[in-house]
Amino acid sequence: MVNEPKSSGGQIQRTLEAVGVFAALAVVTWWMFGDVLNLRPLGGDNLYVLSWANRAPATELLRVDPVIYPEWRPLPYATIWLQFQWSRLDHVALYHAVNLSVWVACAWFIWAIVGRITGSRVASFVAAALVVTDVRALTAQTLIVERQSSMAALFGLAAIWILARSWGSTLSKLTWSAIALLCLASVFSKEYGLAFGAAILVFGVWQRRRDLLTAGAAACAVYAIARWSIPAGATQLYCEYMGYFGSVRKVCYNGLDATGLSQMTYNVVATGVGTLLPGLLTADGQVAIAPMRLAVSAAWLALAWVGWRQGTWVGRVAGLVIAGNTALNFMIYTSRNQLLGVCAFGLVVGIGVAAVDTWLRSRSHRLPQLALAGLTAIVIFTQAGLTRRETGEQVANLLTQDPCIEILHTDQHDPALMREIKIKYGMSDPGCVVRRQP
Repeated sequence: MVNEPKSSGGQIQRTLEAVGVFAALAVVTWWMFGDVLNLRPLGGDNLYVLSWANRAPATELLRVDPVIYPEWRPLPYATIWLQFQWSRLDHVALYHAVNLSVWVACAWFIWAIVGRITGSRVASFVAAALVVTDVRALTAQTLIVERQSSMAALFGLAAIWILARSWGSTLSKLTWSAIALLCLASVFSKEYGLAFGAAILVFGVWQRRRDLLTAGAAACAVYAIARWSIPAGATQLYCEYMGYFGSVRKVCYNGLDATGLSQMTYNVVATGVGTLLPGLLTADGQVAIAPMRLAVSAAWLALAWVGWRQGTWVGRVAGLVIAGNTALNFMIYTSRNQLLGVCAFGLVVGIGVAAVDTWLRSRSHRLPQLALAGLTAIVIFTQAGLTRRETGEQVANLLTQDPCIEILHTDQHDPALMREIKIKYGMSDPGCVVRRQP
């Protein structure tokens, strides 16, 4: 680990650098995803969560909504509920602004962790830029409720950041508690956050460190107790259209049968492959090769392999997070559920970049180093441009959808809020009528 200067001047310099990096990441994120600030709350998922916020009393914030398939994500729902109580529909863009800010914070923690471990400014910024420009974060920006994925990643990365700052000694009670609480906040944001607590637990067993084992086990145990005692989760049949090799099929989970087991196995394998090699599968899990994207992701995977071979504890924990997130995706494959794995992968890539950069610096010729730096910059800039283009296309598509169709799409929408939305957006079509379901 790099020894940092203790002087006040050094601390001020580090603070200014951290603020500058956060600002730079924010500018890049706004450039890519800024179009989402123009969205209206008329998409199905956005209407659903705002309807829930309109009708849910404060006493229901822990229970959330047990009607929907087995999920319990009270923390992001609580943030949306608080925003709704404050602004309702007056500042819709702020819902998306919060989502953007959370994603920027995820990238900033990746920068901070890689920088702490490697001491390389180049590697830390490459890792952060790689993650923040990943197109798989798009749904977390267009869907208000999908801040749950980036919030789960944020709290888990914060736990690893605290661990990085305390590495080399037994954790104090305060540090131990902070890591456990952050892992708990991660899983309270989305169940895939269990990957962070479980990774720290397993790594603690591996290293025979009781402090790590206990921190991870405490987070997992508290979540398990809360999950089974508070929300009274859904028990109804869960059906979804899912990719399966070269096709999409509708799968319903109703006990264990051959179709369900084969789909679960496929989802797990596809999630692992898709996390490490985007470009091999579509967003819903079908096999469909995008040659250029696959080639680029293979290069990043090669750097990650170099990072894993360095044998750092962060690389090992990141690998466990990827494995845990992969296993937790057994019910469905969707690229947005890979965000935790994407962030962990970015950490390992950063370590690999630092190793390669150090090796190149030791050579007598600077040309290979400059060539690699230029190629990396081109790849990241191209990735950011493609993400920006896809954001624009998706936002344009959402803005052209018929509001009446969206409003009448499901009986989970709150009629009172729908009337308010119709008035706000001038939807005077008499055929666009919201009726209560019997």
